[in-house]
This record gives sequence, C-alpha cells and structure tokens, in this order.
Amino acid sequence: MSYPQISHHGAVNGVTGSCHELHADTAHSYLIDCGLFLDADASNDGRAGSGRHQVEFPLDGIRALIATDVHIDHVGRMPNLLAAGFQGPILCSEPSAKLLPIALEDVFKHGVSRDQKQVERYLPLVDSPLASRFTAAYREFHPFWNQEALKRVKSGRRPLGFEQLITVNSHREHIRMAEHLARTGRPAIVIAGNGMCSSGRIVNYLKAC
Repeated sequence: MSYPQISHHGAVNGVTGSCHELHADTAHSYLIDCGLFLDADASNDGRAGSGRHQVEFPLDGIRALIATDVHIDHVGRMPNLLAAGFQGPILCSEPSAKLLPIALEDVFKHGVSRDQKQVERYLPLVDSPLASRFTAAYREFHPFWNQEALKRVKSGRRPLGFEQLITVNSHREHIRMAEHLARTGRPAIVIAGNGMCSSGRIVNYLKAC
C-alpha cells in the first residue's frame, strides 16, 4: 500500500460529521476534525437520532487532531474522542483555539444527542447566547481579519457593531418574540444559530408565520 492514504469517519454520505484520518504510514496518522452528525445525518437510517456520535475507529496510530474550524459539525465529537482515550495534541489556528472552549462548553452543557425530543428541549435555549459570545470573541481578532474587513474599519465601518439588532438571550424572550410576530404579522429577518430549518429556534418562527 502506498502512502499517504485517507480514510473517512464522517461527512461521507452527508454534509455533517466531518472526520477524516490522514495516514502518513502504517503506524502514524492525523485526524482532521471530529464533528457531530446533525439532523438526518445523525442516524444510519436517515432519521435524526443519537446513534452515530460514538468514536468507533482505532486511536492507536493517531498522533494529533487538526481542527479546521470550531463549528460543532467539525469539533462536536471531540468530547467523545477524549472519552475514548485520545491524549494527543489538538492543532488549530490561534482564533480557533480561543473559540474552541466556548464551542466545547456548549457541547458539554447541552449534550451531544440529536434525538428530536432533545433538540426541541435544548436547542432553543442556546443559539442566541452562544452567537453573542462568539461575536464578543471575534471582536478580539483584528490581526486575523482580511484586507477587505480592515479597509472597512479604516473607512469608519464597524463590521461587528450590531446595536440595531434585537438580541434574544433566553427561551422566555424567544417565545415572547415568536408570539409577538404571530400576533402582529410584523415582518422580520430572523438569524438562527442552527443553520438549518429542521430544528431549533427557527422552527418556532416558521410556525408563527
């Protein structure tokens, strides 16, 4: 067998659960991401479930984990990886290193289950607060902004200045806002953290339309 070789432990038949193993030789490999399967990707039969989050591949030759970003579909299975016995280094960019504890705290706090009943119970409580915390962290990353963003800052723009937005930070506020929109029919642009329309806070807003 010639090297390098790559094997896939996620994001093969779907778009989530990114997890790929780069084999340098017979005894050394590097894991690229270890993410959660989300929504329909979370079970082998195409239905949402919690059966695919365990780490079932051998860890003996894995020398390091490389995290390409901190979305949960790239790092959400990291707690499972550590629980399975991985003790190697985790390599990522400096901004990702600062954001990773926030992302993993959310995974630990709310669990890794994507069972539909658990989704309905937990996800509405976390999206907006987590987004607010990430925004606060991103404000510290000026040295890593690209030239277009820095040019806007020099011209007086504030790329992360969102004073005009109404931030919903609790489940009670979320329900109150959804009921307000349903009652008044007022148009709104809703930014939800889940990224999909199948679960989370966005579902309540869609039902309110």
